[in-house]
Amino acid sequence: MLGVLLAAAAAWVQTLVYEPGEATQPVMTDGGLNEVISRADYSVKLEGIEAARSLKIVKKGLPADVVKTDSLFLIAKVAGMATKRPTKLGTAYLLTEDGKRYDTTDMLPAGVSLNTRSVQVGWWFRGLYFFEVPKEALPGARIVVGPEPSPLFGEQFQFYARMDPGLDEDKAAKLAAQAKNDYQVVRR
Repeated sequence: MLGVLLAAAAAWVQTLVYEPGEATQPVMTDGGLNEVISRADYSVKLEGIEAARSLKIVKKGLPADVVKTDSLFLIAKVAGMATKRPTKLGTAYLLTEDGKRYDTTDMLPAGVSLNTRSVQVGWWFRGLYFFEVPKEALPGARIVVGPEPSPLFGEQFQFYARMDPGLDEDKAAKLAAQAKNDYQVVRR
């Protein structure tokens, strides 16, 4: 009898079919604005979002740099806390409703974005992620955050937090219309 059950289970498992690329995707845990998403090594929460047309990078004793875009900078305010050891939340991207991915912008100097810093055990560390995106990418977009990819497996078998800022068509249009010029960012 056990043999028949095992044979039936094996036949059933073969009917499960992954979509192309699905088997190599990271494991996601979903949450919304101000909702804590806990993973084994870290917890994160999206505390807010803003939009800007330009960023003013300020560092004490140095002249300010202004970074401009023809699109928008979506600024995600994220808090993170490690649970076992310091963790660098080095992976962050904006995932659109139709599956397009926008990585954090490379137009900013090191030390400005949260993906270059480690979060510590036992206390919330707040920082910003900056995404350069067209305004059409905003409705339904999610912010995905997680540890740096594994050197052996890449993003496969990684656990990421997917945070929904709640941008429907109207909220996305309002956010884009209220985009700031010279959004001030402090460089460490």
